[in-house]
Amino acid sequence: MTVFAIDPSALKDTLTLVLGEKIRSISLALGEVTVTVKASDYLASMQILRDAPECKFEQLIDLCGVDYSAYRDSEWEGPRYCAVSHLLSLSLNQRVRVKTFCPDDDFPVLPSVMHLWSSANWFEREAFDLYGIVFEGHEDLRRILTDYGFIDIRSARTFRFRVTSRCATTRISSASSTSP
Repeated sequence: MTVFAIDPSALKDTLTLVLGEKIRSISLALGEVTVTVKASDYLASMQILRDAPECKFEQLIDLCGVDYSAYRDSEWEGPRYCAVSHLLSLSLNQRVRVKTFCPDDDFPVLPSVMHLWSSANWFEREAFDLYGIVFEGHEDLRRILTDYGFIDIRSARTFRFRVTSRCATTRISSASSTSP
């Protein structure tokens, strides 16, 4: 049995109280709390999670994009793109996962949290680069992993990389030594 510094069910109750109407759903599974907030409440919710004395999530440890178009190999009902953030409170020794779905599948846009946590810079750039999620207010939203001809993950199967270098092979011969 895993021992928790902060009981996850107590954290769930605290988050329910602190975020209130901003929560679309909240769940506790395998000792982890997941909160889903509306895109319109995303930035305010993240600021509350960082600043509220009951939360103190000082560190954004991950932010990634998710494409739910083929979720569980079935037809997905609801928005296609989601940003998932993992927050850590070092002072209270607690973690939370925050999910928010982009309201428009054709042009997914969410507010940037880079001014709340500087670590969001590269994470948001990665989600933009691979999933096309635009983070409004991001100071340097440009490609980080892919070529500029790459549109987003939806076109990955049709994208062709151009080989710009050649590999040379060298034949290595080994000399055998004889014992005197």
